[in-house]
Amino acid sequence: MLSVVAFAALCYISQAASHIEASWSFCTGSDATQCQYGKFANISGETFIPNPPPVGSNFSIMGTGYSLEAITDPSYEMHIQDGAFVNQVIKEDGCVPYHYSFPLNDGDLYYEGVKCPIEVGPVSIPLTAYIASKAPTGTATTVLKLFDQPKQAGNCVLCTVTTLKIT
Repeated sequence: MLSVVAFAALCYISQAASHIEASWSFCTGSDATQCQYGKFANISGETFIPNPPPVGSNFSIMGTGYSLEAITDPSYEMHIQDGAFVNQVIKEDGCVPYHYSFPLNDGDLYYEGVKCPIEVGPVSIPLTAYIASKAPTGTATTVLKLFDQPKQAGNCVLCTVTTLKIT
């Protein structure tokens, strides 16, 4: 019996996180139709600091772009998926920080809030993430949509997909 427990523990440890490969892309499909690139904002990129992100330590994800309209009270929708266990849609105020904890303490995602009101010009969307060393391997994706009105109303001004491949 002890050997079965030891084997199970070894399998779990061998599947634990040791490396993160981070990338981003523009939204596609119906998300891209809803959030047309260049109509209300332009996205210039996402930066991961440090890159590659470390396992077991916080790292920053900074989305940058250019707002083509002034936004007094933005909101956002964030869809987080990670394997079969995580499929969470978060809808919050764009100006206010928010903290999401992954199940089993495998990680955290902090939306730090945008500087409000958003003026026409450069805009940054800061996030901080943490992936625990005990987190299972796999791919976590987050689709983030920013809206120009409260409660995800009005226009979707930007949309990105952030992907973290955890090995």
